[in-house]
Parts: sequence; C-alpha cells; structure tokens
Amino acid sequence: MNTRIGKNLLSLLLVGCLAASLAPGVLAEEDGTADMVEAVETEAPPEAADAETEETAEPTEDAWEEIEIDAEDEVFTAPVSYATSGTCGDDLSWVLVDGVLTISGTGAMKNYTFSTLAPWYSSRKSIATVVIGNGVTTIGEHAFYECSSLTSITIPDGVTSIGNSAFSSCSLTSITIPDGVTSIGQLAFSSCSSLTSITIPDSVTSISEHAFYKCSSLTSYC
Repeated sequence: MNTRIGKNLLSLLLVGCLAASLAPGVLAEEDGTADMVEAVETEAPPEAADAETEETAEPTEDAWEEIEIDAEDEVFTAPVSYATSGTCGDDLSWVLVDGVLTISGTGAMKNYTFSTLAPWYSSRKSIATVVIGNGVTTIGEHAFYECSSLTSITIPDGVTSIGNSAFSSCSLTSITIPDGVTSIGQLAFSSCSSLTSITIPDSVTSISEHAFYKCSSLTSYC
C-alpha cells in the first residue's frame, strides 16, 4: 500500500512539473493575443485617419486667398454696353455722342412701336439734344419716345410729318415746327409736362387727337 501511495505522489509531482513548464508559453500566447487585439482596436485604418485629417485640417492663408478670389470671379459682372450708332431708315444713319443724337442722310425715318423701339432707346435717358439733318423727310413714330432728358431739338424745313408719339414723355420746354410740316400724329407730344410753348405754321393741315395730351404746362399755342 505504501508503494501505491508513493506512485500516486510521483504521478502528481510529474503532472505539476509539466504544468509549470507549459504555463509561461500559454501566458505568453494569451498576452500576445491581448496586445494584438488592443492594437487593432486603438489603431485607426490609414484611410480613415487620412480622411479625418482632411476634414479637420484648417485651410492655409494661401487657400483662403484662393477661395476669396474664386468668389469674386463668380459674381463679377461685365459693364453693359449700348450701341452709339447705326441706321434708322433706308438711307438714314444716327450717332450719339456726349448726349447729342444726330440723324443724317436722306429720306424717311423708320417708324417704331412699343415692341420694336428705336435703336437708341436703351440710351434714351442720356439724350439731351437731337439734331435732324436737312435730308430727313419724316420723323418716325415713337422715334424719341421717353427720351426724358431731351430738352432741345432742331427740325429742318424738309420734314413733312411728325409721327405718332414721336416726342411723347420728353422734357422739351418749347418747340418751333418748320413750314414744311403738314401733319402731326396722334400723341406726338403727349406727356411733355415741361412744354410751355409751341409754334405751328400754316402748312400744318392735320393734327391728330391728343397730340398735346397731358402737356400740363403748355400756355402758348399758335
């Protein structure tokens, strides 16, 4: 029986020695695994790190300057340019220089409408004086419509008619119609609220209705 107990003790000692020899390796493996898991959890993927850097990085001074320049370029608006010369009849031409609109050539001036206005209409507010050459035979409809700064006009003797609304809403103060004119169109001088006097020759045989409509300052009419 003592022999059996001795064998059992010897077996237990052998098992204990074997376990002691294997324990450091097992612990090392467990520690290594833990380190690897911790590294995986704490270390961000390179792509994610780069993305985070891009999102949080503050623009440099050069970058801000470039952004400001781009913003200014986007809202930049080129200055508007209007025509200052052209044609206004088959053989008539016009030119606008320093507020003076000069019409020259021969023949009749083209008639204009509310939908097809005179070619100088875009510059109408800058027109202060109109000079019509001796070869012009008619003043077209709506020719100087809403030329609100127009205060002086020269009409030659060769003109025979003044079209509808030709001078409507202008700032003329007085006007002398030459002897060659025979007809004055409808609303020709309407809403010329600054017009105080107008001279009409005996050659005029037709004055359409409302030719001087709303000429509230007109006191001399002959």
